[in-house]
Amino acid sequence: MVQTAYATADDLAYRWRPLSPFEQTRAEVLLDDAANMLRGLVPGLDARIESGALSVGAAVAVSCAMVRRVMAAEDAPVTQQTDVWGPFSHSQSFGSPSGDMYATRQELRQLGAGRRIGMIDLIPNPGQQRR
Repeated sequence: MVQTAYATADDLAYRWRPLSPFEQTRAEVLLDDAANMLRGLVPGLDARIESGALSVGAAVAVSCAMVRRVMAAEDAPVTQQTDVWGPFSHSQSFGSPSGDMYATRQELRQLGAGRRIGMIDLIPNPGQQRR
């Protein structure tokens, strides 16, 4: 089975801004990368979408957010800048200086990753006898 991206360049443009022809091509490649990354981070993602347990819209939204961060970092990588002129200081902060693609915890939760099935109590109950 050939796996494809969850979102298209048009999906990204609707959520962000119009894309140039070059950006559309780049977005398609990055959206494919995002889908492959999500498949690795969220086991069974495709099966949950196919079964209807998860909306494909969630995967589209998360893929677009991931790619938007990468492409926005290319446009304006500086997220914070401080200038002080006496006695001369200058600093800059970069959002993603290497342009890494990532999914936030909230985005992974949106896809159902990290849900607990059970819980192990590591602190014994005071009334419980030890064996």
